Amino acid sequence: MSIFTTPFGNVTLQRYPAAHDQSLRAWCSADELLLQRFYQSTETKGSGSSLQNLLIVNDEFGALSVALANQFNVTHWSDSLLSQKATERNAANNSVSSICYYSSTDNIAELIPDAILIRPTKNISYLQYQLAMLSHYFPDTAVYCGIMQKFITTGVKAAINQYLTRVEPGMGEKKARVISARTPDESHYTDAFNQVNNKQNDSEAGEDLSHHWLDNIPAHIQPGLAMPLKYINYKSLKMPVLPNVFSSGSLDIGARFLLDNFPNVSSAEHIADLGCGNGVLSAAAALQNSQANLYGFDESYLAIASAKLTFHANRIVNKQGNIRAQFTVSNMLSHAQDAVKFDIILCNPPFHQERRVTTDTAKLMFRQARSKLSSNGRLWVIANRHLGYYRDLAKQFHRVETVSSNAKFSIFCAENS
Repeated sequence: MSIFTTPFGNVTLQRYPAAHDQSLRAWCSADELLLQRFYQSTETKGSGSSLQNLLIVNDEFGALSVALANQFNVTHWSDSLLSQKATERNAANNSVSSICYYSSTDNIAELIPDAILIRPTKNISYLQYQLAMLSHYFPDTAVYCGIMQKFITTGVKAAINQYLTRVEPGMGEKKARVISARTPDESHYTDAFNQVNNKQNDSEAGEDLSHHWLDNIPAHIQPGLAMPLKYINYKSLKMPVLPNVFSSGSLDIGARFLLDNFPNVSSAEHIADLGCGNGVLSAAAALQNSQANLYGFDESYLAIASAKLTFHANRIVNKQGNIRAQFTVSNMLSHAQDAVKFDIILCNPPFHQERRVTTDTAKLMFRQARSKLSSNGRLWVIANRHLGYYRDLAKQFHRVETVSSNAKFSIFCAENS
């Protein structure tokens, strides 16, 4: 643990999951400067006593939420289960129990924030989604945006200027910057994204999307979505485009390679998609084996929502109209049923945690997969060749085979037996 010094008091913080690089902290200069600027604004305006409810957005390890929770009513809003768990752990370590947690797919309309503090992620479509939601539900509210200067891209500036007003870029300090702004008031706000009356997709697809599966999008998140909702196609599969889902704008080439060399899963009883993203691998497995029990796991709430929509879009449903899979927000396989052992686990592991390249997550996935495979079960992994996962898999499994490879990717099959 490390001590994080703030104008609102000192707190002890640690990263979760623990990073292999022990020098990494649970906060950065953008967190420090954001708290300083927010403290100065409440002090100079004399409005500190009137500010009660804060909405904290994308607080990865809880540095902002935990520091502010003793003086304000704090709500933590994130797409990441891991971020929620990290904040919960750091809150408990600092005897803080008052933080409320909302996911990216929860209904934030019921909140009444006096101010919003946001740490933009690198995903511009997700930033647009969040700013559209904030502007739609919380008009004329102060927004403080803390960001490292090297991450202030043209896309970030365009999104902020599109959805916020009275934007003040602030002064840079310690390679960070705090951009202050307000959400537009109701009389000036035009929600360019929420054209819900037009449910035709763009001219690329040219297909009516007013199918029943579109009704599975919760109404309270529609103001943040691009409407008409777009989708991408690969062969016979259709995948809706939701923000903050890995490679949501186009199917990533690793997944394409695995789909082109997809394993035979016709005899499997239980199939898991670990880090399922938009559910495309689950869908391919379901179409090959209509009798299998399918399970998808991802720590992103929007990914799970996207995977469910993929099944609806491709009519992978039972007679009652329910999708033929269980998709669960989970830290890897931590929420998998204890009694279930998987005959097949499909895995396209991430190697980024936000802006940091890491193989830690993949190695943990391999370890958990080994413990959840049936006696003759197989783990199928698609990964960039340069990551060297064959060695990591060989440390965990009795037998590992490179099934196929090209200039960039390799497909591995690992077995316990």
